[in-house]
Amino acid sequence: MGRFFAAVTAVTMGPDKEVAGAARQLGAAAGALLEAAGAKKRKHARAQDRFDRELGKFRAAADRRRQ
Repeated sequence: MGRFFAAVTAVTMGPDKEVAGAARQLGAAAGALLEAAGAKKRKHARAQDRFDRELGKFRAAADRRRQ
């Protein structure tokens, strides 16, 4: 996970504000997912759903940048 958060930090410092914002949201969702790992199934499922949503948004922002 350390590498993941290091990569998120590097991306958030970049010049592309849309990708940086998506990376920040993805990092926050990943942190929440880690916290919920030992929690009740419902809490973990909500955290997983949030992470999946934010990952989709990050991918879309990164794809737009590549075009």
